[in-house]
Amino acid sequence: MKAKRLFLLLAELCEHPWVAKLDLKRVNLGKGKRVLVKDGHLDPKYLITVPFQRYNQGKPPHEESMS
Repeated sequence: MKAKRLFLLLAELCEHPWVAKLDLKRVNLGKGKRVLVKDGHLDPKYLITVPFQRYNQGKPPHEESMS
């Protein structure tokens, strides 16, 4: 499940156009939070903790409206 969540997060960060066409309700991402690195940033959409520096280089579209 980590691989799927990370792939989708990175696809959003890279602004791939096909991401908007996905129906995430049909994608099995498992349940609960996943951790790639300790003390990282928890992405609220995919519930995966990623390195904070990498995350700040690009804001996923689902967080732009939050700031």
